[in-house]
Amino acid sequence: TFGLAVITIIVGSLLFRSLIRKPIKKLVVATEAISQGNLNVPVEVSGASDEFGVLSRSFENMRKGLKTAQDALRTSTVGQIATSLIRDFRAPMRQIIAAVEQIEKGDVDTATRSHLAGIARDSVVDMNKMAQDLVDFTTGSMKVTKRSANIQTLLTYVADNVRPDLDRDMIRLDVQHGVQTNVNIDYERFSRALASIVLYAVNYVPPEGTIRLASKPLEKGFQVVISDNGSGIPTQFKDRVFEPFTKIVQEKGLGLNMALAKRIVEMQGGSIRLESEEGKGTTFVIEMGL
Repeated sequence: TFGLAVITIIVGSLLFRSLIRKPIKKLVVATEAISQGNLNVPVEVSGASDEFGVLSRSFENMRKGLKTAQDALRTSTVGQIATSLIRDFRAPMRQIIAAVEQIEKGDVDTATRSHLAGIARDSVVDMNKMAQDLVDFTTGSMKVTKRSANIQTLLTYVADNVRPDLDRDMIRLDVQHGVQTNVNIDYERFSRALASIVLYAVNYVPPEGTIRLASKPLEKGFQVVISDNGSGIPTQFKDRVFEPFTKIVQEKGLGLNMALAKRIVEMQGGSIRLESEEGKGTTFVIEMGL
């Protein structure tokens, strides 16, 4: 009986190692690889018809499905980026070509030539900005550098930069300085985020409408509110405002401005939310901690 028990234990141990332990170990290795984003490690499929054989085949089929989906997503994203970039480069390229062709004719006066050169230069700047936006968003290389900055000065700077666009569309900009102290923030990027939101709001504000840019103190931080009395964002589009490469309206650029604005705010420990009702305007609320 004792000998039979010993033999049974030895045989059971060998069976456990060959039939259970090895398949489990292989599945663990494959699981760890997938958890690290590596879908190129195949699972050794067991030919057995037991539970481990079924499990290994199911796991391998899942890995293949995920790999196919991953490859398709990458291809789709690259195609989307390329299409968006080419489409949005066409407008500034046309302006550059038209300006250069007119200058080449040689029958323009000095003032006109200077004006055309300015158009070409501004178009190049726009293209460089779009390319940098694309690099910042797709590579994740964008960094924020915080420093002490006066929030009142920052809002004034943003207002001065966006006012020409608003004046052209006959939209009034009302700036309210509820916070006049210094805050720790990335001045350049935060001002860029605010400008992007204000210019996005223009799309929903009619001539003679108003956009308000206001700062408000919080117990442990501050708040920037950008509100308008426009038509409001349609309900079906509200959840897509901050999606990259999404153009709900015919805005300039790659459709990255709002996605980048959200990223800039969140990278500095802040949050942004959207409140909008059709016919009653839109409000963007940015909250930043100290």
